[in-house]
Formats: sequence, C-alpha cells, structure tokens
Amino acid sequence: MASVTTIVEDEHSASVRSDTAKNALAVAERRLRDVQRVARIGSWELDLTSDEHWWSEEALNVFEPAVGIRFISYADFLERVHPEDRALVDKEYQASIADPHYAYDVIFRLKMADNRQKFVHGRCEHDWNEQGEAIRSLGTVQDITDRVLQEQRLKNTLAETARLKEYTSHVVQNSPSFIVAINPAGETLEINSAGCRIMGWRRQDILGKDLWRAMYPGEKYAQVEHLFKEFEAHGGVRGHEMVTETANGDERIISWTSVNRYDEFGQVLEVIGIGEDVTDLKASQAELEHLAHHDALTGLPNRLMFNARLDIALTQAERRKTIGAVLFVDLDRFKNINDSLGHAAGDELLKQAAIRLRNCLRDDDTVARLGGDEFTLLLEDIRDSSNANLVAAKVLRSFKNPFILHGNSLVITPSIGICLFPDNGRDIDTLLRNADAALYQAKELGRNAYALYSGDLTRQAQERMQLENSLRQALDRDELLLHYQPQIDMRSGEIIGAEALIRWNHPEHGLVSPAKFIPAAEESGLIVPIGEWVLNKACDQMSRWREDGSPIKRVAVNVAGPQFQRGDLLWVTEKALTSTSLPPKCLELEVTEGFIMSRAESAISLLHDLRALGVTLAIDDFGTGYSSLSYLKRLPIDQIKIDKSFVKDLPDNGNDMAIARAVIALCRSLQLTVLAEGVEEQTQRHFLLSNGCHFGQGYLFFRPQTAEEIDRLLNLRAVSN
Repeated sequence: MASVTTIVEDEHSASVRSDTAKNALAVAERRLRDVQRVARIGSWELDLTSDEHWWSEEALNVFEPAVGIRFISYADFLERVHPEDRALVDKEYQASIADPHYAYDVIFRLKMADNRQKFVHGRCEHDWNEQGEAIRSLGTVQDITDRVLQEQRLKNTLAETARLKEYTSHVVQNSPSFIVAINPAGETLEINSAGCRIMGWRRQDILGKDLWRAMYPGEKYAQVEHLFKEFEAHGGVRGHEMVTETANGDERIISWTSVNRYDEFGQVLEVIGIGEDVTDLKASQAELEHLAHHDALTGLPNRLMFNARLDIALTQAERRKTIGAVLFVDLDRFKNINDSLGHAAGDELLKQAAIRLRNCLRDDDTVARLGGDEFTLLLEDIRDSSNANLVAAKVLRSFKNPFILHGNSLVITPSIGICLFPDNGRDIDTLLRNADAALYQAKELGRNAYALYSGDLTRQAQERMQLENSLRQALDRDELLLHYQPQIDMRSGEIIGAEALIRWNHPEHGLVSPAKFIPAAEESGLIVPIGEWVLNKACDQMSRWREDGSPIKRVAVNVAGPQFQRGDLLWVTEKALTSTSLPPKCLELEVTEGFIMSRAESAISLLHDLRALGVTLAIDDFGTGYSSLSYLKRLPIDQIKIDKSFVKDLPDNGNDMAIARAVIALCRSLQLTVLAEGVEEQTQRHFLLSNGCHFGQGYLFFRPQTAEEIDRLLNLRAVSN
C-alpha cells in the first residue's frame, strides 16, 4: 500500500514539476517577446538541412509580411531585401556559412510593398556539425530606420552649417538657440555663445565640465539625473522642458531638442542639444492665461472665471446645505462720465471702483467685472439674506467718498441687486438673471440703493422684455402712429404749428402710454429707429398739409438724446426733408434742455449744422434742467418752451409766476420766441399774454389728435368762421 502511495506521490510531484516548467517556459517566452518588442529587435532561425525558417513576432513586424504568411525559405527573405542591397546581404551571409570565423553583421534596406524603405541591422551566428558544416543559423534583425534617419538629418545639418562639428562656425556661434555637445559622461565638448549668454557662463570655464551638474548644482542634480540617462538611451528628445539654474542663481526654462551621434558600432559618441530659452514665452503664456480669466482693465476675474467659481459655489452649497448670494452692482449714470470727461476718466473710475468693491468683501468672496460698469459679487456660506444686505450697505457706504478723476472730484453711486442661492436659483443663468432683475428694481427705487430679489421681479422683468420685444415688432407691423397737438398764437387764436407726438396702438393692449414705452425704447436703443420713423412721418404729414393749404405752417418733432449721439442726425434730417419735398423752415426740432447742457460743446456744433440746414430749433421742457447762461447764449436756437410743470399752477403759485416771468424776460433779451406748454385754463392764458408770452399749446386749445381728426376740426372752424 505504501509503495502505491509513493508511486502516486511521485506522479503528482512530476506533474507539478511539469506544470511549473511549462509556466516558467511561458513566462520566459512572454518576457522574450516583451524584450524584443521594447528593443525593436526580432530573432529568427533557419534550419539549413530542411530550409525551414522560424521568425519571432517582432521579426515579422520588421518585415511586414501579409497576414498569416511566415517566411519559409532564404529566398523569400532575400526577396524582401532592397534590390541594391540584396547582393551584399547574400554575400555576407554566404561568407559567414563558409567560414566559422566570419561574422555576419550587416546593415541593409528593406523595400516594403508600398515602396517605403526600412533600415535593418542584421546579425547571425551558426551551429556547426562535426564535419565543420553549418547546420543552423540563428540571427537577429533590428529596425534602425529612426536611428538612421536621425543620423542622416544630423549629417545634413553638419553639411549645411559647414563646421557644425566644431561649433565654431558663424551660423552656430550666432544662433539665438542654446547649442551644446556633450559626451556620454556629460562632459561639455562644445557650447555656442547663446548657451553661454543664457547660462551666464564663460566658454572656457564650462568646456570639459559636467554640463548637467553645472546646470543643476548641489542637490538639484539628483532630482533630474535620471532624465539625462533617458536622453542618451532614447537616442534623442524633442520639446522636453527643464528648469535650469544660471550662474547668478536665476532660473530659466529650457526646451531641449537633442540628437545622439553614434559610432560604427552603434555606441553614442556625443549628444548634440539645441535648447530654446522659453522663460519669457512661458511668462507670456501665463499672462495670456491670466487675461483669459481676468478683466484687462481692473485685474478682477472676468465673466468666464466668475461663472466657474459660481458653478463650484453652487455645488458646494448644495452638498453642505449652505446659503450664498450673487450681487449685481451697476454704477449709476456711468455713461455721463464717459460722455463728459472722456473714456480715460471712465476707465480710471472703474479701476478705483474695483478696489473699493474688493475691500468690502472677505478674502474668500469674489468680485468680478462682467463688462462696462457691471460688477458681480459672489458671497459664499452666509447665514441669511441679512449678511448679503450688510455687504450691499457696506458697498453703498464705500462709494460716499468722492472719486478723484483727472483732477475732478465726483461722487458716483452704485445700484445693487441681490439674489440668494439656492432659494432664488440653482444654476448660473437663473441667478444672474434674477440678480439683474433685482438691480433694475434698485434703480427704480431711485438708484444708490439695493434690492433683494423676489418672484415679482421676475414677472416685472418678463413684462419689460415682452414690452421691448413687442416694441421691436411695432415698426414692422405698422403699430406706431402720430398724434398732433396744434400750437397757437394766443393773441389771435391762429394756429402756427403742431407738435408730433408718438402713440403705440398695441394689437392686444390698445394705446400704450408713451411714458411706458419710451423709456423701454431708450434703454434698448430702439429710440433711434423710432425717432427716425417719427421724423419721416411728421415731415410727410406736414408736406400734405402744405399741399392742402392747411393753416398749420410748421411741425415740431422731439429729438431724443441717442439720436444726437449717433452723429448722423444732420444726414437723417436732410434725407427726411428731401424725400418728402418739405422746406426746412417747416420743420422744428425740439431738444431737451438737460441733454443739451450735458453735452454742450458737441451739441452746439451739431445745432449750428442743423440751423444752417434751415430748420427751426427749440429747447423743450425749459426750466427742468440746469442751463448755464454762458452756454445758452451760444446756442443757435429759435424758441424756448416753458415746461408745463411751471404753467399748471399759474397764476396762483408765486414761485411759478416768478419763473415764468424770468423765462419770458430771458427770451425777450435773447430775441427768442417763447411757447408755454400745458395751457389748460383761460387764467393761465391771460397771465402768459400779459407777461409777453404769446404762443402756447394745451387742452385749452386742442388735445393731441390724429391728423385726420385735426383736419376735420380745422374744416369745422373754417366753416364756422
């Protein structure tokens, strides 16, 4: 029984040893394949007695046979060899078979099916029988195409630069690139002047010295030593950046391209390196990266970075169950600064405002400039809305001190909209939209204020947007129309002209008040095309009245500030007069006092051009602005209109009486006509006439009506007369 057990154990042991041997063999084969693949060296065998070949996987990769085909004869092998090298290869191989002391070691070319050429390094040895006959060949093939091409490129470079080998030629020495040659031990064989300049070395001090230790003194060398060995082993590198230390201790970033030069045995003779000092380029790239995420004027994060930080803040707030806030900050009447003091002053204001905003926040909070005079603040991890309100109040206080802009001391106020997250929004677009709605509310409160977002603001914002969108379509849909209010000579009752007043006949809401849609038109920029439409329509109607013999001799058209700012008002006016064949004297342009005074110099020039065209000019709403008499006397105007706010309480209000008398006296001294707006009572008419104001318009005479309705009234008046 024991002997049977022993036999079984022996058989089991043998089986285990067999499996172990098989595993070891498989591992060895796998390792052999991996080594050949990494080294790009394939092996082959040829049984000279049977003419059978065996090729390793890497050898097949070198020769690239068709799928599934393996070389089976020496003739097949020769067929792959380039025709110009075939005789040499065969000669060397046959010589090695004939002479045991003759080494087969040859470099030849392969001609591939697509006419590519490969360079191959082939070696082989033979097994011999007792009679001294070769019975088996064992060899290797290595694809050295890359190495040969590198050597060829190097040789071409050497030829083109004449004396590149010594690195004393004019081209090398005057090259802006760092060019150096070292031997495998790292000793400097040659270096050009650019390399010495970049590193702060003298050529004689570095020649023969270890280049790498000079560039990486002390402990730094150990950190990069492995890289130098890789350079040599890989036959060259391209675009490898290394931070080096110059002679004076500065750090420079060098981008290396290197090529190894080999001897006839494939050993590295020297490494030729070409280095580019990319320190400044890297600094420029870092600056560009900064500019991509920051505002160029203020240095604050821009919209892109703000959105990225807000996105992170939203994620953290959701995970931590905390509250944050977005504050929209807009500088009130910022455009007036650019228009009156110039863009340089506006830029300086933005930079100073950015500093004040930054000083109002914690270190972890963010202030960004989105563009123009719009800033956004990001407050993370706050307790509740009261914290956001405190920051907003702090911002308002910080703006109380005047800004000094090019010698001018100005107080600029901000308006602030506050939106909390996640309560008022869980994504970037919603939060910014809601914060903007709150900002709009703050401006409606009178500016220099802050407002917290609520759901009602969204509805109001949507109504504003819908109003603006509808207004954009109103021109195309012919929904706008003009009413006219005649202007009267209050002494005779004669009609001297009519003021054109725009109305909007909305298809769903009926007549929309100008007080509602004109501000929307000004904010959206639609006031410019609308103003041009009014001018053309009014001129056309005035031309019809002339043809019909109407007593209306002149039409007055209000001109909005943006129409002045575009700079083409003269051309637009001239075009309207020409297209309607209306004489210029039949058109009066009315400009508000406030707008003229805010841009007095440019306004004076444009008004002179319009006056030269032949149109009549009037200042509308006089008394509500801040006219300077020194400017007023220079304006080429024909008429001043007393604002209706000074007329409605005549003759009972002493202040209004004094203002009206002063304006009338001023016009008389400047030889200007004066017209009172909003005349509704006979007592008002009598007071104005008695003080020398002869012209007026108002409900006492005519209400604003369509041209057709006015024509009917005038016909009735003519019949009754």
